Amino acid sequence: MSTNYLALRSSAVPALNAVNLTLSTLTGSTITALSTFTAPTVLYSTLKGSTMSGLILNLSSLTVSSINNGAPGVSAYSTLNVSTLNAVSTLTTSSINVTTGAVGIGTANPRRALDVVGAPSYPLTNAATQLSLSDSSNSALMNLLLGTNATNNYASIQASLSGTGPEPLALNPAGGNVGIGTTYPQTTLQLYNSSNPKIYLNGPPYNGFVSLTTGSAALDFGFDTTSISGSTTGGIIRFMPNGSEVMRITNGGSVGIGTNSPSYTLDIVGSARATTGLNVGNGTGAVALNLYDLATASWQITTGGYNLSINNNSGSWTNRVTINQSGQVGIGTNSPAQTLDVYGAIARSGLKLPRVDYGVIAAGSSITIPILFSDTQYNMVEIRVKYLLSNSNVNINLSATSTQPAALNFSEVGLTSIPYNNPSAPTYTSTPGPTTSILFANNAESFYIEGNLLFRMIRTSSTTSYYRNHYSYDNVYCWSGVGTARGSGMGHIDLTSSTYQIASITLTTATTSGGASTPGTISCTWSTTHYN
Repeated sequence: MSTNYLALRSSAVPALNAVNLTLSTLTGSTITALSTFTAPTVLYSTLKGSTMSGLILNLSSLTVSSINNGAPGVSAYSTLNVSTLNAVSTLTTSSINVTTGAVGIGTANPRRALDVVGAPSYPLTNAATQLSLSDSSNSALMNLLLGTNATNNYASIQASLSGTGPEPLALNPAGGNVGIGTTYPQTTLQLYNSSNPKIYLNGPPYNGFVSLTTGSAALDFGFDTTSISGSTTGGIIRFMPNGSEVMRITNGGSVGIGTNSPSYTLDIVGSARATTGLNVGNGTGAVALNLYDLATASWQITTGGYNLSINNNSGSWTNRVTINQSGQVGIGTNSPAQTLDVYGAIARSGLKLPRVDYGVIAAGSSITIPILFSDTQYNMVEIRVKYLLSNSNVNINLSATSTQPAALNFSEVGLTSIPYNNPSAPTYTSTPGPTTSILFANNAESFYIEGNLLFRMIRTSSTTSYYRNHYSYDNVYCWSGVGTARGSGMGHIDLTSSTYQIASITLTTATTSGGASTPGTISCTWSTTHYN
C-alpha cells in the first residue's frame, strides 16, 4: 500500500498487512482494534492522531521526522517491537507507557519505572557502570556513574571526570541530613544498624584516619597495623557517653579519668582494677608508686638497689619497711641483716613485746647506752655489754642522763669487788650520794680481755616523790695484779620529777692512784632488752 495521504475517522480491521507502508501524512481520530499491524518499513513525514492502539505493532524499521500533535501520542500497545527507531527530530508526549508505564532499556520486561539492564562497563576501576549522567559544560565531561556488579554483588555510585579519574561526590550539598540505615536522620550524618552498628575505616596498609575540625582547632585520630594515635590542635579529646564527661585527653597527652584536669600522664579519680597484672617501670631504673591519703600524709612503694621499700611522708619521705633481694625484711631499717630485722618495739595483743636493740661503740673515753623509759610501756631494761680497755689499772665510773637532758644523781650506792682467788675477802665501797658519778669497777686491766657486764634497772612508777629507779649489776673483769674479779653493785638513780625519764647510762674510764698515767679508752658491743 503506497499513498501520499490516508485520512479516516475510524478504522477497525482485524489486520493491516503491508510489505511497505509509505505515507506523507496519517491522520485519524481512532485507529483501533488491530490484531496485527505488520510492515517491514513504515515511512512518513507526519503522524497525527488522538489515539493509535492495537495489540501488536511489529516493525523492522520506523523512520519519522516527528511524532507530534500535543496529544498522548503512541500509547496502549501490549508490545512494541522495533529493530530500529531512527531520525526522530522531535518526540513530544505527555507519557510513554510500555507495559503499565515502565520503560525498559536492555529488557523487554521492565520491573521499575525505568529499568536499565546490561553488562557493566568500568570507566574507572571497580566503578561498575550501566547509567552515566554527564555535564558537558567543560571540555571534559563530569560524570556520575551508576551501576551494579553481579559477580561480586555490589552496587556503586562514582563521580568522575573523563580523562582525569575520580572526583568528589557531594551528598546534600545545599544542606540537609544524610541517613544510612534510617529514613529519618536527626543529624548531619546518622548511621543506624540494629544488630552491629560500627564505622569501619580502612586503607592501605590496613589503616584508617578521621579528622574533625572546627575553626582553628582540629582533632585527628586513627590507627594502623601497629598503633593507635591521636592529636589535637587548640583542643582536647573528651569522652561523654551519657552527656557527661568521663575521660579526657589533653593536648599535652595527659589522660584524665574522672577528672578534667589531669596532672599526670594518667590521672584517675576513682578506683581502678587490673585483673591479670600491673606493670610499672621498664627495667632500667628505680620506680615509685605513690599513694596519697592526705596532703601531709602519703605513702610510697619504691624499688632501687635491688630492694623493695615502703616509705611514708609527713614532710619528707621516711623508710618504714624494706625487703631486700635475699628476702630479708627490715622494719625501721633499710638494710636488714636477718630474716626479720626490727628497729623499734613489737606489740602483741596491744602490748609491746620485749624490744631488743644493739650497737657497737668504737674506742673512746666513754661509752653511752640508750635507755627507752620515755616510752611509758617499758618498765624494765636489761643491758648486756662486752667491753675492752686499752690501759690497765684504771677505774670505770658510771653516770646517767635524763630526757631533759640533765645529769642525774645516784644515791645509796654499794659496790662489792671479789677476786677469784680469795672470794671470802671482798672489797666493799659505799656511796650515800647524791652524786652524779659513782665507781663502777676499780683497778681494771686490759690484757686484751673483754669485760662482761649485765646491768638491770626498773622504771619508777612514783608520781609524787622519791622518783627512784633501782638498779643492780654484775660485772666480770680483770683486776690488776689479782686476775679475774667480780664486781656487783646496786643503788638508785634519782629523777627530779615524773616529767623526765632516764635516757642513757655512760661508762667512763678514769685514772687510779698508782695506776696508769692516762685512763686510756674503752670500746664495746652492747644490746638492750626493754620489757613491759
